[in-house]
Amino acid sequence: MNFLTGDSWRFTFVKAANASPIGWRQVPLMFDQPKTFAIAYSKGLDSRAVSALSGPPSEALCIRVAGTKQRRIDGDSHFTQIPFRVKGFKGKESSFRSRGFQFAAMATIASHLSNIKRIIVPESGQGALGPVLVPLYNIYTDYRNFPTFFRKMERFTRALLDCSIKFEQPRLWSTKGETMKAFLDLAGRKHQHLISTRSCWQTRRIVNAEHQRQCGLCAACLLRRMSLHAAEVVEPSSTYVVSDLSSADIETALARIADKADRDIMIEYGSVGARHLGHLAAMSELPDAVLRPFASQVAAATGEAYEQTLRNLRIMLMTHAREWRAFLSAQGEKSFLNSWMDGGRYDRSK
Repeated sequence: MNFLTGDSWRFTFVKAANASPIGWRQVPLMFDQPKTFAIAYSKGLDSRAVSALSGPPSEALCIRVAGTKQRRIDGDSHFTQIPFRVKGFKGKESSFRSRGFQFAAMATIASHLSNIKRIIVPESGQGALGPVLVPLYNIYTDYRNFPTFFRKMERFTRALLDCSIKFEQPRLWSTKGETMKAFLDLAGRKHQHLISTRSCWQTRRIVNAEHQRQCGLCAACLLRRMSLHAAEVVEPSSTYVVSDLSSADIETALARIADKADRDIMIEYGSVGARHLGHLAAMSELPDAVLRPFASQVAAATGEAYEQTLRNLRIMLMTHAREWRAFLSAQGEKSFLNSWMDGGRYDRSK
């Protein structure tokens, strides 16, 4: 937890006054056909694509942690929902990075009870490595999907449950765009199966004013739109609140958002997200000496040879750069996104 959030944690265990709510030890989960892997299954693109790429649906234990009832939609794998709500407690950790431990722990427990030894981490290269390669300036690095965190989870699992469960990252060296293309190459997979997913993490009124949509401008939405563009998937214009990215004037693009405070927040989210993707693309041109510390970290965590890790990292960054530049070009040279590429709040040089 210290590594994940950058905070100092101390846990205190208190004996329950009444053991009856706890009950007996959880019995193993039994299925008609044995499952060979588990995957944390959200509503996002990577979950939809990588669960299908990792094996037959009958062999996948798709786990969705949610506090409300979830329904299966077209293109979804069959998933097992784990209701998660803690009453009478308010967390003090405001960055939400501790949720990385929560989701990993839930997947681990479900795998242990199902006699599964493999947990698939669905994030592609930009989501797994990007927050470490290009961290926000003066903010603790986000390690939620970084290989080092999963090695720590594996050691924790061995100590706690006395079993060996492996976290695998099969799309670590692929961009999200490449992952989407691979998904569409599978038999029976359609563009609509990707369009029906949700990437935006915003829940504020600007995305719920008429019906639930995605904002279209945060870092998650920009990565989504760039990746679907790379996979030649065209989404309906009604998908996003901020739909037209070709506008020369950001105020024109935000015309549907009435409140100035909401527009200012969207500009902040969008500019930071666009510069993150731009700076990640620029890393493809950096010398090996600059990439060496990152490659060394990943190599140590994955057990892969350093030279191969460095090569894989550079290829992933080069592919990301091509996809990002193609996406920007598609918006037109007058797009407000281009005006956001200079300056920013990132310290990429360190």
